[in-house]
Amino acid sequence: ANIKKDGTGKALGDVGSLSDILRQYTSEGTTVDKGGNSKSKQQNSKAPNKQKRLRNKTRQAILAKEVSLFSKVLNHPAFKEDPCKAVSEHLRNTFSTALEAGQ
Repeated sequence: ANIKKDGTGKALGDVGSLSDILRQYTSEGTTVDKGGNSKSKQQNSKAPNKQKRLRNKTRQAILAKEVSLFSKVLNHPAFKEDPCKAVSEHLRNTFSTALEAGQ
């Protein structure tokens, strides 16, 4: 794995601001589902606390979808150019959009 390191010798550098954003986002009672849609905790509380067991067919479908999505990420030009920057930008956009929708 070829990981670029910043001057501090850490691969990711300072992710403090990202941690702050995540902490603020989760403390406001909002979550994001796999589709990128935000939901308030009140909406999530309607679901029972029981965890549903997944069948093999369902697991395989989820795996195929995740592998396809990951393949698209790996082949995206922005990710190829600078993976850390692409992921950071994606998270920033995702959380800012969800926060704006929640306000």
